[in-house]
Amino acid sequence: MPHLGWRALFAVGGVLPLIILLGVAFRLPESLRYLVVKNKDHSQIAKIVSMLNADITIDSETQFIF
Repeated sequence: MPHLGWRALFAVGGVLPLIILLGVAFRLPESLRYLVVKNKDHSQIAKIVSMLNADITIDSETQFIF
């Protein structure tokens, strides 16, 4: 690849991370705070809280307050 020069390395080092960022950005879940503040799906919030702490008991009456 010596014929491509330093510009090719600069492009790969700059463009490739941007492409990866776009791919990852759409796969990341919403934050727990966002879900609670926006009153999103209770089961989705409960699932995340259960993953963080399995000792917490969550039922349909549980209210999430931020």
